[in-house]
Amino acid sequence: MEKLTIYSQGRYVEVDSEDIKNIIESFDGVGEVRNISNTVGNGVMCFDVSLTSDYVGELLQNEVEDIDYSSDEEQEAILFEQAEYISDALIDNIKEFIESRYSLSNFHGAYDIYRASIEEGIGITFTLSFGEVKHGGLYKLASSINDGKNEFR
Repeated sequence: MEKLTIYSQGRYVEVDSEDIKNIIESFDGVGEVRNISNTVGNGVMCFDVSLTSDYVGELLQNEVEDIDYSSDEEQEAILFEQAEYISDALIDNIKEFIESRYSLSNFHGAYDIYRASIEEGIGITFTLSFGEVKHGGLYKLASSINDGKNEFR
């Protein structure tokens, strides 16, 4: 668990990684969230987020029919592209919720997809920084965490 005290908009705000984990879990389609913030340090919060296969299947109903008739490479490309759209929307909603809840104006987030499957759902590593680490550094961190488990590398 990571607790950070952040100065934002003229006041100090305490942000707890367990609270952020609970926020992420409240979104539609999120099956499991693991708080892995203690593995990264440096004021960065990190979460392993799984979107359920039911949710992914429901969102991709029309694309699933096309995927069944395409090659494995096409199927993987379509799934990954759709996983990016789904993940972008989820992360934007999470960031908006955090910004509103904590009245924060200066924080950064990034994610890296390590699984995109109709059968297994979508797996992403999501990183948040309330300090100096910007989007590029957060993305590199998320992708380095995923190096061993990423089926897209």
